[in-house]
Amino acid sequence: MAWAVKVVQEAINSPLCIDSPNPQTIGSGLAACRDKENAWANSITLEKSRIDGILPLVKEYNCSVVALCMEKDSIPKTAEGRVEAAKKLVDIVNNYGIPLQNLYLDPLIEPISIQTDRGLVCLQTIKGIKSALPGIKTVICLSAISYGLPKRRLINRVYLPLLMYEAIDAIILDPLDSKLMMNLKAGDTLLDRDEYCMRYIGADRKGELEA
Repeated sequence: MAWAVKVVQEAINSPLCIDSPNPQTIGSGLAACRDKENAWANSITLEKSRIDGILPLVKEYNCSVVALCMEKDSIPKTAEGRVEAAKKLVDIVNNYGIPLQNLYLDPLIEPISIQTDRGLVCLQTIKGIKSALPGIKTVICLSAISYGLPKRRLINRVYLPLLMYEAIDAIILDPLDSKLMMNLKAGDTLLDRDEYCMRYIGADRKGELEA
């Protein structure tokens, strides 16, 4: 992991998200990051070993952490169950003395190819978190919604504005999908997050709104 972080940092100057099922591997990645405070540790659950393995690293490096809205070994099937898990995670992170602005809750997207209501449950979870835990940020991995389906990019592009409408704070997505990025810029403008549409106009002038 330390080698991978070094190689990536030689090519780009963006904050990194260090993802591994092994807390020691996450620790190695964070230690190798140039910009530790803007790095992310991905992720904790309510499982004690992950909490005890990762949160001390988050506190040491003052970085962000992703917390999955799931129980110790299962994903709640309802939005209400995921919001309850979110509340427990917020309490745990707060009790560790980690600033809550460093926490991102992942409401968990499951593939609609398995069960077609999973996209709705995720949206309901985001809405529930925003209501029950004001000020707590959320993050999602967009491409999980389309797993197992044909024309996956189409599903991702349509789901993105729905997430934005529910005020998702951060999205892991494919920046090389030009149509998806166009939707992102147009969505920000339509949701009044782009003062005087200046970013949208700027993107057009750069040719970034061409299909």
